[in-house]
Amino acid sequence: MKKLFLPFIFIVFGLQVSGQSPSNLQVFESMTGDASRFIAQNFFQGDRIPSVSLFLPGDYKVLNSAFKRNLTDNGVTVSDDNTAATIALKVAAVTYSSPFTQNFLGDYYTGRTFVLSGDMGTSETKFRFETTDTVKLSDVDFLENKGLPFTMSQIPGEPFWGSLTSVAIAAGATLLAVILFFTVRTN
Repeated sequence: MKKLFLPFIFIVFGLQVSGQSPSNLQVFESMTGDASRFIAQNFFQGDRIPSVSLFLPGDYKVLNSAFKRNLTDNGVTVSDDNTAATIALKVAAVTYSSPFTQNFLGDYYTGRTFVLSGDMGTSETKFRFETTDTVKLSDVDFLENKGLPFTMSQIPGEPFWGSLTSVAIAAGATLLAVILFFTVRTN
């Protein structure tokens, strides 16, 4: 009995597990890691340890701790005074694509595209990172942070004909089941 119980538990509960999409803010924080690596490798070479300051305007200030941590992990010293360069974050934005389904009557999904760009004062020191993933359309409200406008974007609505088709199929299947039930029952 015990030998069958353990595989049964793994099968039943293993099928219920699904990954949770990272929030928009978490994606931006991970993108600061990519930007920090890029800055450390491309703009600071040699034996000296560079010292930079961060300029994150407005709501971007919430990314300050992640940016500092990632820069420090990549060998760049972050200071507020007397620095060689200033890293300025210019754009952090998310956009959503048109919704689509992955199967006939499945859930709607949308593509998220994140952009993080900035510079260090000159046109030669610009950086831009873009990443894309796919999330359920119904989860978008939970992934955005309502207090930070750069984590939000216009959410596309479900297509009218797609939602109408799924309702028509469900109603037709129900009607067919009732008709078959009573015609078979009378025979």
